[in-house]
Amino acid sequence: LLELAEEFQAQIEIKDRKYRLKTYKDTFVGSEAVDYLVSSGKAATRTEAVSLGQVLQVNFHLFEHVTRDHDFADDGLFF
Repeated sequence: LLELAEEFQAQIEIKDRKYRLKTYKDTFVGSEAVDYLVSSGKAATRTEAVSLGQVLQVNFHLFEHVTRDHDFADDGLFF
């Protein structure tokens, strides 16, 4: 899992994003991370990718939702 965490950080597009006139710095979009996990073969399905992302979030503290209101999800949420 450590290798996956390192690869995840290297491959996911991190950038500043805006939502409702507020800029969130150094974020990625949950659904884009799920796209990567599936297309890279790290997960077989989108559901499996979400579960894997949640492990990275909880066990490795690799990222968190920008307002800490959500767990990792296959959605347009910023992390």
